[in-house]
Amino acid sequence: MTHEALVNVAATTHTAILLGALAAYYKFGDRTDVLAKSLQGTEQSMRDLRRLIAAELAETLEKDLSPVPTVSTLIVELGTETYVERPTSVFAGERYRDSIRRFVEVSSNRLVDCRNLSSLRDAWSRCAQRLSWLILGLVAYEAFVAGFLAFLDRTGVLIVPDTVIRWAAAPTVAIAVLCGGYVVAMQRVHDRISEIRLRYADLSE
Repeated sequence: MTHEALVNVAATTHTAILLGALAAYYKFGDRTDVLAKSLQGTEQSMRDLRRLIAAELAETLEKDLSPVPTVSTLIVELGTETYVERPTSVFAGERYRDSIRRFVEVSSNRLVDCRNLSSLRDAWSRCAQRLSWLILGLVAYEAFVAGFLAFLDRTGVLIVPDTVIRWAAAPTVAIAVLCGGYVVAMQRVHDRISEIRLRYADLSE
């Protein structure tokens, strides 16, 4: 293949990739819109799950700690001694600790799901952020390479060696592979989020 033919093929290929990268950036680049659409349901599920956990905790404590036991307290006033019945603190003694322990044992799955939803939401956000920057980097690189070949090499201003033109595809492949990896990671995280949300879908009804 002649140098001119190689330049034409390379310039055409990098231009096509540039157009595809621009389309991808239009779809994934605005992280505010993407996050709002993708995580809105997750945030609602987390709020519903927190309300359920709080309600169960309140019910458990109310059942275990009511009525509040009383203790006799010695009151000394002006040389007289009087015993007065006063309620004990609900946070003192074994009953409170046993109630919390039983609640954690019974609701451990919901507590773990709430924590996992938060962690998965953060993981999805990080993947979306990195994917956005990678696509932006791909746009910049393809614009540079395509412009360099079209406006400098073709016009004879600067002749690029054939080896350099061929190796110019390596960064494109590397960035594309990384983008694909983050898309797969985002899909896997989204599947795990959906699995947890389905278990509590009736909470929003």
